[in-house]
Amino acid sequence: MYYRTVNHPHGYFATNESNDFGFVRISKCGSNSFKQHFGLYKWVPFSRASEFEKLLCAIRNPFDRFLSSIPETLSRVRLPLSVHKIDMSFSGDVVVNPLVYEGLRDLLKGDDAGSFLKGFIGIVEEFGFFDAHHEPIVNFLFDQKGEAQINPQLFTLEDANVVAALLPGYDSNSWRPKNVRKQKPQVESSNLFRRIKTFRRNLNGNERIDVYPLDHPMVELFPASSEPLSCDDIRIQRKLMDFYDELREFGRENWYYDFIQSYYARDLWLYENTTRKPERLEDLRLLSQLI
Repeated sequence: MYYRTVNHPHGYFATNESNDFGFVRISKCGSNSFKQHFGLYKWVPFSRASEFEKLLCAIRNPFDRFLSSIPETLSRVRLPLSVHKIDMSFSGDVVVNPLVYEGLRDLLKGDDAGSFLKGFIGIVEEFGFFDAHHEPIVNFLFDQKGEAQINPQLFTLEDANVVAALLPGYDSNSWRPKNVRKQKPQVESSNLFRRIKTFRRNLNGNERIDVYPLDHPMVELFPASSEPLSCDDIRIQRKLMDFYDELREFGRENWYYDFIQSYYARDLWLYENTTRKPERLEDLRLLSQLI
């Protein structure tokens, strides 16, 4: 069944104030790196794509993307206001079914990252894609009939550094790709850490609160803690990064391979057919040239 998640502005691409180029943002495909470096804070509907001479989109290996999505989901997930009675909303929150919320919390009570990954996959299989960070890449580009809604030039996340250097406004001193990971980034500079510091507010007088609810899945990562878990606690980022490394150890398991092949087959095809190692922007093929 085709459907789209609600925590992403589907049908829009991003650009800067100068309209230098358009960028179709796909969650967990380096979109934050390009947004922050090139100032891509303005959303434009797909219907205006013809106004832009350059329109780009990054594609990521689905095996890596799914694993990378999990820490994002854990840090953002929340219940509907009707259930939680607390306004935790900020840009990017993932509002989920209470059964999904409880399932994630129960999974984190275990000590084995492999069992957690199997359980997380089970939740996706039972409830469907509940977060844009693991929603199939093709959902950002194609409609329900399988027809492309936009026609950007595609590049792989591995080539983000190369493509960024070819764009107007590039500054080698400040370019910091966030999902092109060869070693652990500095915790203090992490986008996730900065986002967590956006404190939640409750419904009464916008009083600032800086702790996760006691039933939040993140709390299960610190079972021995007797103090409320602060949303900007540096331990959260370190714990999530370590947890991500543990998850990656299971990325070659047959059961994980079968899941990605089954649920992300079109993403895999798109990734495998995207141009590699471009020397010029003109080397990047359009989506229409691949389908």
